Amino acid sequence: MPTRAQRLIRSIGSDIYSEILPKSLDSDFHVFLVGKGLGPDGAEEPSSLRSRLQVELHKKTYLGGHISTYYPEPLFTGLLKSGDRYDLLDLENRLAESVHAVVMVIESWGSATELGAFAGNEKLAAKLIVVVKRQHADNDSFIWLGPIRHLKRENQDRILVVNDWTQGDWTQRDLDKLCSSIASNVQAIARRKPPIRTLSNLVRMREYVSAAVYVLEPASNETIRESLSQLAGQVDPHVAVETGLRILEAQQEVKPSGGYFFRLFALLCG
Repeated sequence: MPTRAQRLIRSIGSDIYSEILPKSLDSDFHVFLVGKGLGPDGAEEPSSLRSRLQVELHKKTYLGGHISTYYPEPLFTGLLKSGDRYDLLDLENRLAESVHAVVMVIESWGSATELGAFAGNEKLAAKLIVVVKRQHADNDSFIWLGPIRHLKRENQDRILVVNDWTQGDWTQRDLDKLCSSIASNVQAIARRKPPIRTLSNLVRMREYVSAAVYVLEPASNETIRESLSQLAGQVDPHVAVETGLRILEAQQEVKPSGGYFFRLFALLCG
């Protein structure tokens, strides 16, 4: 029989899942932004369109809700460090199931290579919105001849061809127009392919663990797993907590200290 403390922790977990998560997640559209890779220090180049889109999409309300954006790198890092075994197909499918759409900005050969892999995954391809420079939109381009032509057969409206954003003639108007096009496509995809609502969803998993650390701080692995006990039918508590914590660590939002996890902001202010 669970102790009084265990019952309290499980009750808190149920409240987080049923009360906090719907309010924080269900009113927004959730999008992965893929583009030029981050540098060794985790910073992004100022010329990166991905970083500009992240800032701009957060500023406004589109279609009656906000667009919350996530970089997939910390999520992949969290999954790979969680101790569970994932192959590339598993990771790609988890990405597709966790968000309303995936926006891929083709701004490096690395992102062009990723586009080829993503376009070959049926679940991901159904959620892809591709931003590509106009100079690549010709019949001789490898990018255009390969994965983009394949995606155009599915829905050409989700291939957004824009002027070179690294040049001086790229304006705020161009950025606003692109954000509006992305928002319209996100809404269209969301109607047909909504993300899963269980804790197998990486965004929900991350938000649950973040809320648990906030409410239960200082929070140990065992305490957060206990809070998930009543939700074990949805996800393995061990995998969920390890993955969520690794994602938050990679995003520098929580930090382990003495066997417990603390919000990084609280540590800095303490």
